[in-house]
Amino acid sequence: MNTPQYTRGTDREEQHRQWFGNSKKPTLNMILIIIAAALAVIIIFGTAISLVNPNRNLEAGYRRSDPTPQKVINKSKKKNQAVAAYTSIGEIRTVTKREDHEANGTVMVIIPWFSYPEGDTVLYEELVQKTRQFRSIFTEYFSSNTKSELIKKGEDIIKEELKEQINAELVLGDITDIYFSDYLFFD
Repeated sequence: MNTPQYTRGTDREEQHRQWFGNSKKPTLNMILIIIAAALAVIIIFGTAISLVNPNRNLEAGYRRSDPTPQKVINKSKKKNQAVAAYTSIGEIRTVTKREDHEANGTVMVIIPWFSYPEGDTVLYEELVQKTRQFRSIFTEYFSSNTKSELIKKGEDIIKEELKEQINAELVLGDITDIYFSDYLFFD
């Protein structure tokens, strides 16, 4: 194949004919340029449409994360209802009740923690003593519900039901709230 030679003094039309050929047929370079430009336009318009689309739901499948223990403590001090955080329960791995069409339940990982009135050392000691019992309450609760039941209930109802069960076990005080650092289903 002859490579085009550009010389000084050659006008632009002559250079164009040398490079792209004298025939009216598009060369391979022109076809590739047109395809690349078309793909770039499709990608740009597709991205613009997806960003502007009001029906998109970025949060589908994601949960609203709970605040960190420090944020809860700081926020409670501003409201003059100071709380402390009990975070020693740790990670709990459990399996939900199986759905009718499943062979097994869904594996789930949660990391719960409680808030309780600040300065209540007696309640703190009871929480420490009953940590295993709390882990058992969480495990039993999640293993007695299917994944779809848990999703249908929603986290707020689950937290209220668990809070009632835990407060029923406590003698020396009550926890104020339950939070989840992690709340994950593994399909």
